Amino acid sequence: MITAVFTAMIVLSGMCHILFDYRHQSSQQRSDLRATWLFKPLTMALMVAYLIWAGDLSTTPHQLLLAALLFSMLGDAFLMVPPYPVAPALGAFLVAHIIYVALFLDLQPFVMTGLWQAVLGLVLVWNTVVAWRLIPKMGALLIPGLIYFTAISLMVLTSANIMAQGLPGGMILFAGAMAFYLSDTALAFDRFGESYPAAQGLVLSTYYLGQWLIVLGVLALV
Repeated sequence: MITAVFTAMIVLSGMCHILFDYRHQSSQQRSDLRATWLFKPLTMALMVAYLIWAGDLSTTPHQLLLAALLFSMLGDAFLMVPPYPVAPALGAFLVAHIIYVALFLDLQPFVMTGLWQAVLGLVLVWNTVVAWRLIPKMGALLIPGLIYFTAISLMVLTSANIMAQGLPGGMILFAGAMAFYLSDTALAFDRFGESYPAAQGLVLSTYYLGQWLIVLGVLALV
């Protein structure tokens, strides 16, 4: 019951953020901007609150999960305040992804499986497409961007390791990692490729979905 209540609140808060962000992009009204400043941190804060309520912060996995969420919130904060610095935000999210990798390996040591190899192949193919399209346009952010995409790819692959071994919550965890991966890919195409109207909505919805599914997946595992 409590999980359903938190899910509803997170969905509502996330939708409000997306709506007010879209309105602000269209009208530049300061009231809409202030609303985004409320709902963006609130959505992530609800996930942190749920972890504190449902988890056990005396355990290493839940400590790592909390740290990853907090670094994600720090990255969000950098992107909320003008001049919206990309490099510090990238750094904060990079740390979050590294923590997620450590968390997933702590949950389940790596075991080579056929399903994991299939995911590896898909990730390599997609990363090749992304690199081919975006590397010529990334300029000074090329090296940080490559490091970042390496980290998020490792996050996906370590979550796939858990999913491939059939552990409880593994599929939810992997779905969350993939949603986060999609969010970052959509953001990269919007920033460095061709901008498209639905970009921000896609980036934010998959970001919130990914984070929430990761929280639920980890809590299902431990």
